[in-house]
Amino acid sequence: MLRCVLACMIAMIGMVEGQASTITFDTSTSTFTAANNQGWWGSDGAAGTTANYATGDSGGVQLRSFFSFNLAGLTATDTITQAVLRLTRGTVGDDVEANEQVNLFDVSTAPAALNAHSGTDVSVFSDLGAGASYGSFGVATSGAVADPVNFTLNNSSVLADLNASKGNWFSIGAALAEISGEDFLFGNSDSSVAQLEVTFTASTAAVPEPGSIGLLCAVGLALGVRHRRRRNA
Repeated sequence: MLRCVLACMIAMIGMVEGQASTITFDTSTSTFTAANNQGWWGSDGAAGTTANYATGDSGGVQLRSFFSFNLAGLTATDTITQAVLRLTRGTVGDDVEANEQVNLFDVSTAPAALNAHSGTDVSVFSDLGAGASYGSFGVATSGAVADPVNFTLNNSSVLADLNASKGNWFSIGAALAEISGEDFLFGNSDSSVAQLEVTFTASTAAVPEPGSIGLLCAVGLALGVRHRRRRNA
């Protein structure tokens, strides 16, 4: 009979998905150094020493940028359905096209190493432009330096990685698809704070009305008694 009662209770208590909510994270939270958790690594292996996230080529060195976010505000029961990476246009190189293509990727480098803003490690540069794709985006190069540039992230790779990173660190790498000459975006972005706006639904335990629990458990008990009588007959 006890098993019947427990089965009734378990059957009546489920998980209900709540309404969509948003939370915004930024690179100024839980910083590893005096700089925000953003910047670049060069093709020569050198790390940028500031929070400037210029992306492309400057002075013959290719630059790939990164952005790290502490997702501590999300829990295991939250389901992320979309995210928007919000950057600032900044300055551009002399040789940019009217529209440039920016590719976003997953990052396997540990956040502390990624955000060291010092040292030399060409493998980090490689990491920022390879791996799972989070999407390819066109960016118009004309406009004010302070204009926002937004990237909507909703493909299966980024959603899987975001949901696996809830309560932990999540990083994004960025690389220019094609480079020719002094060709970069997001220059002089040291004072800009990158943001990640996350849309999610929170699942909560659904507790049934007491009357419903009592009714189902009474039925379960009756069935249990009937089953025992049959066994004893």
